[in-house]
Amino acid sequence: MPRGTRVLACSWMLGACTADLSDDTAVAPCIDCACVAPAVEIGDGTTTHVPAVPDSPATMVHGPQGGWHVLTSVGLDGLGPLVGLHLTIDADLPAHEAPVRVSDNTYRVLLTADRPCGGSYAGMYAYLDVGELADGERDTPPELLEGVPLLVTVVARDDDGRTATGALRRRAALDPRDAGGSAAPGTDR
Repeated sequence: MPRGTRVLACSWMLGACTADLSDDTAVAPCIDCACVAPAVEIGDGTTTHVPAVPDSPATMVHGPQGGWHVLTSVGLDGLGPLVGLHLTIDADLPAHEAPVRVSDNTYRVLLTADRPCGGSYAGMYAYLDVGELADGERDTPPELLEGVPLLVTVVARDDDGRTATGALRRRAALDPRDAGGSAAPGTDR
């Protein structure tokens, strides 16, 4: 190899980048997606992924069939194009010693190719189940979860076995259309 040359090799088989950095010549960026560290970004969005920020509201929506959900999206780097997604939400309720799982959903999706080495998936429903939290007539997510800290977690795995986990703390929020904590079925977004 001529002096001043650097080698940057990427391999899908190895799933890692290697570089010969024996001198101070600039290294060209790796364009092989196997060199991108798998990552999950949690967000909102019905048709496009919109990144969410810590402690942002996670709106509880009353669906047309009577159930409740939180709409979620993901942006993925270093994974795809087909991925399995395991989406969970744990509620941190003061009356319980440990967080309570209120949503557990699994999806297999084709990502929208809107990132150079990954993609996104929007409009993912995190169905809420608060059956074990029911307290007399207080038995709906708005009655039991309003203002409660939530941990939204997504574990993603692509067909090549690459995985990544993302987690984001949010806060359960009422849908503005649900003044008073209840809504008529059919008011889904």
